[in-house]
Amino acid sequence: MRSKREDTADSIQVREVSPGHIALRGRLALDTATYAYEQGLAIIQAEREERIEIDCSRVTKVDSAGLAVLIDWMAAARVQGHRLCVSHVPAELAALAKISEVEEILEQGVDCGAPVKNS
Repeated sequence: MRSKREDTADSIQVREVSPGHIALRGRLALDTATYAYEQGLAIIQAEREERIEIDCSRVTKVDSAGLAVLIDWMAAARVQGHRLCVSHVPAELAALAKISEVEEILEQGVDCGAPVKNS
């Protein structure tokens, strides 16, 4: 029988694909938020690059818990002296940030040069 952590790891992947580049794949939602946060935080804390890009191009689902994870990663990066940016922001995430009135916080990190997805 699989553990909940194994199921969560299958639902979201947080990987450093190269220095300063973290790729997310899967669901960044309530059921995966704690796992994703822990994985991303470990990468951010070990990172040596000044600029860290979070690539959301392969995020399939996001909710307010996922938005909170990104905001928390931004704060953690800032404490470590890094500048975090989010690329390929899903439209769903942009909409959540807007209705949550935190779009300005998210926009501070959207400077990777990649457009917001329109689907």
